Amino acid sequence: MIQNNLDFQKAIYLVDSRIKPQHLNKIQEIILIQSLEGKTYSQIASEYNYDMEYIKTSGSELWKLLTKAFGEQIRKNNCTPFIRRRILESTSKNTSLVDTIKKTHTTFSEQEINNISLIASGVPNFQGRERELTQFKSWSHDPNCRFIMIKGMTGCGKTTLAAKTAEVLKQDFYRVISLPVSENLKVKNLIEFCLHSLEPNLEISSDINKLLVDLAFYLQKYRCLLILDDLDSIFELKRMIPHYRSNCEQYAAFLRCLINTRHQSLVVATSRIDLKQLDYYGSSDNLKLLSLEGLESDILWSIFENEISQDISQNIWERICNYYRKNPELIKIIVRNLSYLPISDTNIYKQYYPSLEEVDYIIENELKLLDKIGKEVLYYLAFSCNNNSLDRLLYSVSHPRNKVLKVLDAIQDTFLMKQDNYVLQPMFKHYLQRHLVKTAMANDK
Repeated sequence: MIQNNLDFQKAIYLVDSRIKPQHLNKIQEIILIQSLEGKTYSQIASEYNYDMEYIKTSGSELWKLLTKAFGEQIRKNNCTPFIRRRILESTSKNTSLVDTIKKTHTTFSEQEINNISLIASGVPNFQGRERELTQFKSWSHDPNCRFIMIKGMTGCGKTTLAAKTAEVLKQDFYRVISLPVSENLKVKNLIEFCLHSLEPNLEISSDINKLLVDLAFYLQKYRCLLILDDLDSIFELKRMIPHYRSNCEQYAAFLRCLINTRHQSLVVATSRIDLKQLDYYGSSDNLKLLSLEGLESDILWSIFENEISQDISQNIWERICNYYRKNPELIKIIVRNLSYLPISDTNIYKQYYPSLEEVDYIIENELKLLDKIGKEVLYYLAFSCNNNSLDRLLYSVSHPRNKVLKVLDAIQDTFLMKQDNYVLQPMFKHYLQRHLVKTAMANDK
């Protein structure tokens, strides 16, 4: 068993930073942390109510992933000393950066420092997205365009596309700065870091307004590419119109500066939803939106074919991809669990698709974007027939018409519903049906 002084969050960040643009999924985090605590696979399976073979297989995949990412043989029995050594090495390498930041008289947490990068991570195994990259190149050459928002469901590849965009366009910019946005990262500190990275000898003001003036000046002086990942994390999303979180209001001035102030730099941000507040800061000339969906099934096959040991017909593969919205992260979860899933021509043709806890976890996060009225509309749609009309829906949901219409827009915005009708995507519909039935049965006990 490891010592208590090992910081598990550092371990997760260490791995995530090495496997970018991917991230450890829920089960991988569990196996990593519990292995660092000295738990056996049997203990992990028992504590988290997983099948023993599933844990062993997921663990094996995790060690293969880490071995490939770090270039050293990593197994369950040697992961603790390896992670400890890498954290110590990482701390040593970050000393000069920490010292530089301290000179700005700004207090950053170690996690904040680790999350800020002067370059965006490369994407070695990138496939597809030619149309999107072409569009980004066009926008980057438009002198009026200052802010591009990539909107899409969790796992669809927003962060990957942003990183690839930085890789493709970096020669056109003085500097590329990747900034994972977080409600725990004060915008004042973020601006100070940007300024110091562009002008190391600049005397940093403690006044937020002066900082914004300086930021606009240097974004005009130097053509920079800023990557703002997970921008929706600073918003309270369980409302019809998202609002800034209580400790993130100053981000409004920061984003207004990036969008509305004249400069020659470009910002690429990612979000799970369309943040309509940004529309107030600019116009369609300087603010662009790209709605990102899944990859084509043939590209997904090219990415995952080496991991697929079962015989799957092209028709079945197409059906699986379509059901899971051609979402790369969801398809990856399915592929890595194929040997345990009852996937067959017969089952798929009968519209039976397996459910996995990891997939359900991603779906739950998407549903959390909706408020109470939104969820009520979803529950109605989950058990309604496929020929819904707007009038029938408005009649069946006991809320004011204007609120329901806004909710429907929000549902369309989160890719939960098929375009131009009032039918849920099958993946979400089946999840909601299972969830409601399970809840009803639990309440009857």
